[in-house]
Amino acid sequence: MKREDWRSAIGGADEEFHRQLLAALDGLEEKKVKNRHKYSALLIAAIVMALLAGGAYAAARLGVLDYFERFAEPIVPLEGAEELVDTGLGTVENELVKMTVEELAFDGRSAVVQLCFTPKQPEKYALGSDMMEFEPMDVYETETVEEEGGAWEWERVLRRKDGRQEVNCRANITLTDEAGHEIWIDSWIEGGLREDGSIVIQGEGTGEEALSGEVTLQVEPYSIVLEDWDEEKNERPSTRVPIDALVVPIERRDVQMEYSLIPQGKLERVEIVSAELRLTPLLGYLSVEYKYDSLPDEDMGIDFHVYDADGERVAVQGGSRSEVGDAWRLQLEIQSFDEVPDKFYLEPKVIGEDKTLGKIECDVVEADSCSVGSGKAKG
Repeated sequence: MKREDWRSAIGGADEEFHRQLLAALDGLEEKKVKNRHKYSALLIAAIVMALLAGGAYAAARLGVLDYFERFAEPIVPLEGAEELVDTGLGTVENELVKMTVEELAFDGRSAVVQLCFTPKQPEKYALGSDMMEFEPMDVYETETVEEEGGAWEWERVLRRKDGRQEVNCRANITLTDEAGHEIWIDSWIEGGLREDGSIVIQGEGTGEEALSGEVTLQVEPYSIVLEDWDEEKNERPSTRVPIDALVVPIERRDVQMEYSLIPQGKLERVEIVSAELRLTPLLGYLSVEYKYDSLPDEDMGIDFHVYDADGERVAVQGGSRSEVGDAWRLQLEIQSFDEVPDKFYLEPKVIGEDKTLGKIECDVVEADSCSVGSGKAKG
């Protein structure tokens, strides 16, 4: 069943539904991933999702293309993005839960996946997923814990009030091409809780380069049963219950267009060496190689705000930074375009500070379309 058929079956989401899904979040987190620094101003740790009052209904209607609407700078997939989405990619289970890969959007460089975990005994088990809060805290018995002599305190979860055991559900997901290049699904958000006790979670990942050749999706789900708080052990004992892996071959299509951004000058302490823009119906990918003369109090470096030819801010949802000789390369996920502006403006911003360093005008030059993958699952 294709994404467009699925939408027809459940009906289109109204404006109120979309409005309530939007969540505000801001912040920045840096962590080292292999030999690069990966950061995201809008993903990973600082995500705050606005749960609907009718959360079960919202989760039932959620799809992977709705993933991008939840952020402070929402990205809107273009017309045709539905063609990059496939549904019903498979189900695996253990004695506790059933896991279904409901949807996958894949444009060669990024992938967004939607999983649903369904309890086999909802009267005995309540599903959750690590730090995601599918239910309010008042469903739990808690106790206040003071730290540092009362300097700060937090609520320790002891058990659920309804007597059900908690089962945490997650999955390790990768897409791998025939050369061994990978996309890891490493940023997760909560989709919602359904009336039958199922939980919906969505994840997104972007590779440093587009995958090529044959691509395989591998999903390794797991569930962890949490016991009541044990005072003697000073912990909540847990038991990991494995679930078989799901492996799905992905069929590819060429959907990406490529442009070069030609800088028309430089700033006193920032020079753009080169910049490239690649667009798909799902996302835009901006790669900027730059040199930066930092001040002593600017040790975290810079990122870039992006503006179109009319001076309108372009939504950015994440990226990665790596060192290239005496320069840096910044790769950003941005809003895609049906009609590409003839100019962009790149504004360097000091990370961790409310300080920008001016704008650099860049002309846009179209290059040949480049072949990258996207796709749907076979069969």
